[in-house]
Amino acid sequence: MLKALVLVALTATAVTASAIRVASLDRKGNDNPEFGVVAPLYRCGGPATLVEIRISGCSGRCGLIPGQSYLVEKDFTLVSPAPSLTLKIEICPDPNYCVTILETKLDDSSTEPGIVHTTKFSIVIDPILSGETVALRSWIIRSDDLVPQVCVVADVDVLHRVCPE
Repeated sequence: MLKALVLVALTATAVTASAIRVASLDRKGNDNPEFGVVAPLYRCGGPATLVEIRISGCSGRCGLIPGQSYLVEKDFTLVSPAPSLTLKIEICPDPNYCVTILETKLDDSSTEPGIVHTTKFSIVIDPILSGETVALRSWIIRSDDLVPQVCVVADVDVLHRVCPE
């Protein structure tokens, strides 16, 4: 099983106010019932086939609670082999403005065409985005030539966090 684990420390900015903690790649194999399939999804590029995106505690159009950690899984198949892959995650509070919150080469991520692979990462949305709908954009890019393989966008609603009295 291919697996890369990268610990990422991010300083949240006032614009994205989001963080990603872990990113990895392995062959498909998650039947965890706590993950719901996200829909609708929008392709934003690349020749690879997107199978699905799952977010823990979410199904359909997602409403995320600020400050809570969510696990995200993205299944895809490539059309040609890749010696290594890069995962890029963006938060887009506006269609014309996206901020990259993670861009990391996935170590030991050599892949073959036709096999379903899964990228996994966690995300925490900061309360500064409460009440907004943001686009969560996820790219898989070939590390050697930086050619995008698959890009997908999911609109997520950032809920208002209820503070205890």
